[in-house]
Amino acid sequence: CIRILVSQFMVKVLAFGVFDGFHEGHKFFLREAKKLGDFLVVVVTPDEVVELIKKKLPRFNLGKRLKEIQDSKLADEVVVGDKLLEGWEILQKTNPEIIAIGYDQNDLESSLKNHLKSEKLFITLKTIPPLEETKYKSSLINN
Repeated sequence: CIRILVSQFMVKVLAFGVFDGFHEGHKFFLREAKKLGDFLVVVVTPDEVVELIKKKLPRFNLGKRLKEIQDSKLADEVVVGDKLLEGWEILQKTNPEIIAIGYDQNDLESSLKNHLKSEKLFITLKTIPPLEETKYKSSLINN
């Protein structure tokens, strides 16, 4: 009983990402996101949605990307994101109080703001600064 009562007051944080080639910048992002609340849910973007967004498939498949996040122990829960771009079913499933946004996730932030406003959802968006923007960025590391 006490455990259930405590969990009702936990602050749940949601963090989205592709995490293609899980690197120190990603780890920093997740550690900082975790500091925003009590329970961190990491949403990993499915391959087909990555292809829509980036016009190419990720280097590593969804299974490998999920496993890297799980193995890192930085998240309390790791889930697969919506298969429909901007479907936002994941928000209903996870019911977060806070969404951590990476410093370079401008399109995600804009889309989320529009969705939250249109649905009258009161979820706080918090931007996480980069670890070292010119060193730990997937587009630089993966090229």
